This record gives sequence, C-alpha cells and structure tokens, in this order.
Amino acid sequence: NSAEWIYQCNFIITLFIMNPIEMNLLEVAKQELIRSNRDYRHPFNLMTLATNDAKTGYPQVRTVVMRHIDSLLNVLFYSDSRSPKIIQIEKNNLTSIIWYHPKRKIQVRMDCIAHIVEEKSQLYKDHLLKVKHSKSVSDYKSSLAPGTELNGLEVKQGDEIHFSLIQLNPTLIDILQLSNEGHQRSLYINANEQWQESKLVP
Repeated sequence: NSAEWIYQCNFIITLFIMNPIEMNLLEVAKQELIRSNRDYRHPFNLMTLATNDAKTGYPQVRTVVMRHIDSLLNVLFYSDSRSPKIIQIEKNNLTSIIWYHPKRKIQVRMDCIAHIVEEKSQLYKDHLLKVKHSKSVSDYKSSLAPGTELNGLEVKQGDEIHFSLIQLNPTLIDILQLSNEGHQRSLYINANEQWQESKLVP
C-alpha cells in the first residue's frame, strides 16, 4: 500500500542518502521500535528478555511480546504473575533485552532496570482491561503456574487473572547495523535523560 511504500522510501533515505559516517543509529532504531507499536507483523514485536536466576546463577532467556514502547524507549510487556521471571525480577531487577530485524539487518540491545507496575496504578488498570477484553485472557487464568511439572496434573481455567505488567527502563543501548558498505555500531549511555554516543568496532 501507499503508506508502506512511503515508509520504505523514508528508510532508504535514512540509510543510504545520509553520509554513513554521520548516521544516527539511535534514530534509525527508534524509528523501527516506535513503528512496531502499530504494526503487529513487525519483527520488533518479539524481543528476547534475559533475567538472572539467583538459585542457579545462570541467566534465563526467553522470547516475550513487546506490548508498547514510548518515545523515551521505555518498554512494556505482560507476564503471568506467578512466572519465574517475576520472581527473578523481584530479586534482581537488572535485565537485558535484544531485538533483531532480519530485513533491515539491525540489532538493538538494551540493558534495563525492570519495574513491576503496581496494580493500583492507572497504567496497570488500563492494560488489565485490554487483557480482559482479549482472547489472550486465558493465558493468565491457568490453575497452574508457568513452569509447573505436570506429572499427570490437569491444567484448568480458573476465574482469577494472574496478570503482571512490567516496565523496562533502558540505561544502555548497543546498536549494530550490518551493511555491505561497512558495518556500524554505537553504544549509548543514559546520562541525565540524554543519550551519550560512543562509536564502537562492530
């Protein structure tokens, strides 16, 4: 459609008409991340989240659905409130997330501080309402917690909704742009709500 054609043209202009040395990788990545809010087929809708398991000492990595990202690059995602990742975040809220866009060949990695949004907040209530009116509400009504060994147990649907909303606030962003004209990589550190860029070897 025409909107997609315009978007494709704008992206090409960003990548190839700009001087590659002057390319702001953060703006390129931000454009893609914000676009994923309104395009459910966008590859950035799925992200890989890493937390730390205090019991084993090993990092725990899984794919989660990004529900929203704002202009400050704060990320929201959902979880069953009984999930191991909620326990891990409560004990250690330092997390990492990563996206990769296979068509654009851009990788975005963030180190974040995770916050479990309070149930009394309006933000939580708004997203809970969305879940209640969606087909995915059943994902949060299982009688058994995620990761429970079945051992012959039957999973049933209960009445209670075990829903958590998690916000990830980035402190560091590492962006890699692959290109036949030469790869580029930049590191951005959040200093007083300003992103300070350092060019890195890809």
